[in-house]
Amino acid sequence: MYRPNAETSMSATHPSNMTTKRTGWVIRGVSAPESIADHMYRMGMMSLVASGSELDQARCVKMSIVHDVAEAIVGDITPHCKVSPEEKKRLEADAVAQIQSMLGLDTRAAQEVSELWREYEAAASPEAQFVKDMDKIEMILQAYEYEGLQQGLNLQEFYDGTAGRFKTEAGKALAAEVLARRQVRRASAVEGPGPAAAPELMLRRAGEGSARAHSVHHCLAAPAPWRLTCWLDVC
Repeated sequence: MYRPNAETSMSATHPSNMTTKRTGWVIRGVSAPESIADHMYRMGMMSLVASGSELDQARCVKMSIVHDVAEAIVGDITPHCKVSPEEKKRLEADAVAQIQSMLGLDTRAAQEVSELWREYEAAASPEAQFVKDMDKIEMILQAYEYEGLQQGLNLQEFYDGTAGRFKTEAGKALAAEVLARRQVRRASAVEGPGPAAAPELMLRRAGEGSARAHSVHHCLAAPAPWRLTCWLDVC
């Protein structure tokens, strides 16, 4: 089987994803928003620590770092860009084909990138459905964090855009966790400082014996999907 050389490998791992900021955050005036690469990396970590034993963990991680690979060429297309869903799909499919060509059509890498991307787009497996949920979870986690960092910022539309759209039990549970933390913080802002209730939500759910989960060891030992919220608190 043909092996891609150094030049084609470097071309395929295009630097745009490292520096291109996610469009939705830029439009909403978020200070120092995440890049596309930041988004995919965090999703990869989520898939590593939050996927249950019924899923192929390695496939979830790979799919997370591939799912937005087309954006290295076409950019982060959102509804604000006034591009139809059909046109977006065509542009991204063409971009993936271009990346395959860079890698060499006969290489394992090219075939795997294409296969993972198409599986994700079609939500054609339990792993793809899980990763799609992690895509939305990562977005509302970022919204929650940006609201905490930037006074007066209200990113309600990002929560609204994901409401009722989670397909997996892990996704639904994690979304409820994020929303509960946001509710506690907003109530605290109105009523004044009080007990740190949000961490308690996570600690209570992280499993018996993990009420003091202050280490990565405890986080990885916690049952999925609470592993993820525990991991994020530690990190």
